[in-house]
Order: sequence, then structure tokens, then C-alpha cells
Amino acid sequence: LMFFLLRNIIKKDYFWKDYDYIRKTNNYKKHTMNNVSAIESNLLNNDITGNQRFVSALIDYLPILVLSCITMGFFFYEFIAFMNKMPFSRESTDNQTEIFNTTFIFIEKMLFYASINIIITYGYLLCKDLFGGQSIGKRNKGLQLVRCKSHEPVSNIRMVIRNIFCMFWFIELIMIFANPRQRLGDIVCDTTVVAANESNKQLYDKKKVIFTIIIVLVIITLFSYLYYKGMSTYFNFYFKMIEQSNTFQ
Repeated sequence: LMFFLLRNIIKKDYFWKDYDYIRKTNNYKKHTMNNVSAIESNLLNNDITGNQRFVSALIDYLPILVLSCITMGFFFYEFIAFMNKMPFSRESTDNQTEIFNTTFIFIEKMLFYASINIIITYGYLLCKDLFGGQSIGKRNKGLQLVRCKSHEPVSNIRMVIRNIFCMFWFIELIMIFANPRQRLGDIVCDTTVVAANESNKQLYDKKKVIFTIIIVLVIITLFSYLYYKGMSTYFNFYFKMIEQSNTFQ
């Protein structure tokens, strides 16, 4: 359903095109339809491979891997502290209450770390291509994100929506090798990845990039907060129900 809705919304080119952004590039004339055939012939001579896309994606995901290792370190540290504080004797009601309280505090900390991880991870993934249509991996492997047919620069909002589909990483990985130019997000947003050269080099407006990053982070933080509060409320209710059940027994 999300795929269908985004695909149909993005087809409304009058809503997504950023003409000021295109005019500010050095190669605006090369993005007109009169020169599309010349650009396409140039791109065919600089075809990209699935290995290039895979290595590019691997480089892009390295910061996420490092962040995950750091988060797991915090999880392990909190788990050790939790086990040291846990009263294993259940002979009295006071001990049972202490067990529930200690467990709930531990779960709240885990949810907090998970929420921070979500903000940083998805903030990075959604905004990684905003700097001229090139992420860290694409810049390293000499790749460039452009519009599929016209080869125009890609607007910021289109780049962000394209990267939402990174959460379906397994499908994306398969599609990278099946079609190195387009993964699932590219198909939805009508974009493609090509070999970077002077004809498709994109400039970017720093103010617009910063504004887009702020908006993305605000939205992700809101969702992350709702996730944290929702799960925290659920576990609080769950432990209270168990405590009341044990009291009645």
C-alpha cells in the first residue's frame, strides 16, 4: 500500500520538481530534453555494476554497523548492572516488588537506547544522499543519483522518500545485483544511479539541505518518542497486572 501511494504521489512532477535547484547547477542546459540522448549515450559508456553498488552500500552502512556495536555495548553494560541489582530471592512480597521495579527500570533504559539508535540510524539513512545526490559510498565509488529519464538533479524530498525503502534492505540487496541502476526506492521515486562525471554533477543549496535534515530529524524524533512512550506504558501496565495478580494469590 505504501509503495502504491508513494509511487502515485511522486508521479505528480509539478509538485516535486525544484526548478530553482536545477537552475543553480552548472549544467542546467545539459538537463534539457534536447540533450537527453547525448547524456544517455555517455552514461552507457560508463555503465555501473552490481559490485560497485554493493560496495557503495556497504560503505554507507559502515556507520550504522559502528553505531549498532556501540548500542550493543550499552545494552551489555546495562544488562550486567541489571543482573547485579536483581534480588533473586522471591520469599517475600517486597522482593517481588523490587524485582518488578528493577526489571522495569532496565527495560526503560533499553527502550531509551533503542529510541536514540532509531533517531541516529534513520536520520543518517534518509539524509545520506542530500549532498549533491552522492552518499559517502557513492562518492567513493564514483556514482551519482539522477532522475531516471530526464537525468535532472534529484530534489531533496525525493531523495529522502527514496531512502525510506532502505528498511527493506534484503529486497534492496537483491535488486542491486538484478539491476545495478535501480533499487526499490529508485523505482518508486523515478531515479537511477549512474557513473558520476562532469555532465551530471550536482550542486546543492546548503540552507535547503540543513532545513531538510532538521525536518527529517524532527519527524523521526517524534516517532521515536511515541515508540518509547508507547512501549514504556505497555510494560508498566503489564508489570502492574502481574504484581496485582501475585498479590491476590
